[in-house]
Amino acid sequence: GHGLFIAEKSSFKKTMEKLYHKYATELPYTLDFECFAGHVVELPKPAEFNPNWAEWKLENLPMIPAKWTYKRSAMPGKDRRYDAVMAALNTGKYDFIINGGDPEREGQLIQDAFFSTMNSNLKTLPIYRFWNNDEKDETLLKGLKNLLSPDDKIPGGGTVRHLSEASFLRARLDWLLGLNSTQALSLKTHAKVPIGRVKTPILKIIVDRELEIRNFKVEPFWTIRAIFNHENGDYLGTLLNEDGKVYQFFDKAEADSIASKLDPTQSAIITDKKVNVTRENAPQFFSMSKLQGAAAKIYGISMPESLNALQWLYEQKILSYPRTDSRHITEAMTVDIPELFKSAQQAPQLVKFKQPTPEQIAAFAKNKSFVNDKEVRGHTALMPTTNLLLDFNKMTETQQNVFYLVARSVVLPFLGPIVKEKTEIITELSGFKFKTNGSVIKEAGWMVATPEYNSKDQVLPAMEIGDPANVVSPELKEGKTTPPKRYTPDSMMNVLENIHTLLESDESKLAMKKAEGLGRPSTRTAILEALASGQMITVSGKKQEYGATDFGIDLIMALKNNIITSPQLTATWETRLQDLE
Repeated sequence: GHGLFIAEKSSFKKTMEKLYHKYATELPYTLDFECFAGHVVELPKPAEFNPNWAEWKLENLPMIPAKWTYKRSAMPGKDRRYDAVMAALNTGKYDFIINGGDPEREGQLIQDAFFSTMNSNLKTLPIYRFWNNDEKDETLLKGLKNLLSPDDKIPGGGTVRHLSEASFLRARLDWLLGLNSTQALSLKTHAKVPIGRVKTPILKIIVDRELEIRNFKVEPFWTIRAIFNHENGDYLGTLLNEDGKVYQFFDKAEADSIASKLDPTQSAIITDKKVNVTRENAPQFFSMSKLQGAAAKIYGISMPESLNALQWLYEQKILSYPRTDSRHITEAMTVDIPELFKSAQQAPQLVKFKQPTPEQIAAFAKNKSFVNDKEVRGHTALMPTTNLLLDFNKMTETQQNVFYLVARSVVLPFLGPIVKEKTEIITELSGFKFKTNGSVIKEAGWMVATPEYNSKDQVLPAMEIGDPANVVSPELKEGKTTPPKRYTPDSMMNVLENIHTLLESDESKLAMKKAEGLGRPSTRTAILEALASGQMITVSGKKQEYGATDFGIDLIMALKNNIITSPQLTATWETRLQDLE
């Protein structure tokens, strides 16, 4: 028959049209193409569901629509795309529709919400789901040859129908929670206060840290250090207390008293030496959040900038689907490692590294830190596409850096671990113990490809238990207690992905682990931008540190630890939505 392929964005429509005309003879059907501009329909406002809800009154709450419907978006551009797609369908010349939305829950909702507004005749048309993980020709053609019916399973997930049901429910739950809670709190506080299932817990995380910083009292303290002179070289030691921890004195007089008991004329003795060889394995592949965090930390790239770069690289068929929360690839993909490695070496910095051997690839395929089918839900970790020929110099600096980080993640696992020999020395002087830590890098491993990696341990001279050492006159080192640091994109993404660490009950921790963090990869950047534009948080400095405004703090204080400020609520929802998917 003759079908209409509906893409989510105009750029993907152009990609699919070009592909279709190239391979049309291989397909058992013919196609026309249309596109949306993201969400072209929306849930009505409360008063549009029920005229009695036009005025904000506590007695109207909770507002629960008797029947859920969607309406055409009134936003310029979106309304035109809605009309164009609906007009095409109403010509009556199509035998089926292909949902070409982004391969995720939100992409499913954008299309299904539109389909819910079609007339009864159009609703009789079969709707097939197109699914892809990147935009390479072979992947897209495979998708067109393997269209999914509602009860077909999505690769790495459940059925299309279940994904659709989960996407509708998430939208309805957000409407119910957001609008009812916003009205309730606004009426109670006499100020308009926007509330969101994910937005509000994220705000609370930033507010809690801001209050810790504001309420922190800086205190001076002193430690006692000594430089010891061994025949093979000098080294630095710090005084330990009776518990074997570094002695911090908050009373300078007490520190002076202890220091006066140390006799520099006596010989010191090395009484203990512990040597431990450690292996630091290469970091895992990137999810979108981890990539954004690394791009901010290493290059100072803002989250919106890295998101735009990822989207551009995907649309140019350079990278796989960007909005992924996975850090693994599938076992089937390990056969592509030689080609992925070649694509990674399109980044000039990586050309010098040798292709992995068959033995290395076989060992890598068994490494669950990188290869695990169970950890790939819908999409793999960010990967370059295969058979890539890239003009690196025609990309912007941001695009180059983002591609390089993804490409480098493919190379690092094959460079071997960083092997360190870590040493702890105990030196006794006048009955007091001083500890010295040091390390020697025995094998550089993947460190050779990560110039930002920094090891601050001192390198120690060769020495053994029982060796004597002379001491240079001990000194007091003044320090100050420091408040916790503000979150940066890197640390914030880490907190949101591992939000279970902030929860107390085991049940909540398990729920949040299953939910794979607070928010989705596709929404976290937008939520943080919304909090900033709503003047609830600030983003400042080269490190892009997040701070809370007085307005943001007042909002969280007004909620008084209501469950809506806790990640536990969204964990419960997200877990059930995933179960439904």
